[in-house]
Amino acid sequence: MRLLSPAQGGAATSIVAVMTASVVPIVAIAEAPRAVAKYWYEAWPDEPELRKFLASTIGLRADPRFRGSAFFYTFGYDEFLTLNSLWADGVPTTNEYSQLVTPQSIYFIHRLFKRNLSHDLNWFRPWINTSGASFPLLFRTFRALGVRYLGGYQEIPHTPGIEGLPFVSFPRRQPGHQPALWVMYEFPDVNVGDYSPTEVITARSAADTIDALASPKFDFSRQVVLSTELRDRLVPARDMKLSVIRGGLHVSGRSDATSLALLPQQFSNCLRAHDARVRLVRTDLILTGVIFSRTVDTDISFDYGILSPGCRRADFADMKELGINRRQ
Repeated sequence: MRLLSPAQGGAATSIVAVMTASVVPIVAIAEAPRAVAKYWYEAWPDEPELRKFLASTIGLRADPRFRGSAFFYTFGYDEFLTLNSLWADGVPTTNEYSQLVTPQSIYFIHRLFKRNLSHDLNWFRPWINTSGASFPLLFRTFRALGVRYLGGYQEIPHTPGIEGLPFVSFPRRQPGHQPALWVMYEFPDVNVGDYSPTEVITARSAADTIDALASPKFDFSRQVVLSTELRDRLVPARDMKLSVIRGGLHVSGRSDATSLALLPQQFSNCLRAHDARVRLVRTDLILTGVIFSRTVDTDISFDYGILSPGCRRADFADMKELGINRRQ
């Protein structure tokens, strides 16, 4: 057995000391009175009606096909608890809190919806909180983002763009609060991966893209904004299906020539189609466009990892190409 040098012996002693110190809190916690545990426990909302409804209509456990998502606009703490329970049920939401929210998405929300983002670091929650923004534009964009259900505390009948939409109410039972309601509006004809625009608008910068999207005449299902020109003429895709799989997505569909399918998925250079014949492009500034000819039947993986962050650097490089800077 080889003897340790004085330096190695000192290092080993330090490691043992750290390991011993790390065990002490675990033992203390394990032996702590059970009464203390209540300070580290937070009850789930008692909302089985809402959870069952969304799980059956858009949940991914019962059906991996993407059938739409839910978006909650209250941004209250009780909403966060409800979101947690829905995520545990496999219900997709457009609300996102993640370090992977792209800078382009933050710019998109701020410029298109005039949203004050001073409290929205790492959040993706497109909503209006300032004057001068357009709710019809917001709701039109929601459809492109795949938002099928819009949830809040009460009816919003006088908000432009939502008149006449059907809604249902469910009990809202938050721990420590009086029972109330969740009111869920349903949007028709949302993008479930089957939007296939054929009219291409070329915009070199993010600002020009926002201007195009903000036009009252812009239709996400027919028109698409790209930063580069396409040589091929686009035709509508058909039989498009989008499913959520482990580690990514699966896309399938057909075309009579070349088509672009608009996915309700934030674009990132980390996305990779397993079929090399399929192109993934930044579409409408933040969404993912799938360009294919004749047929597509491919998985799409998200290749970012702690040891493979290079694709995220490409996302930041896109900001310069799009003319986005910190002051905007």
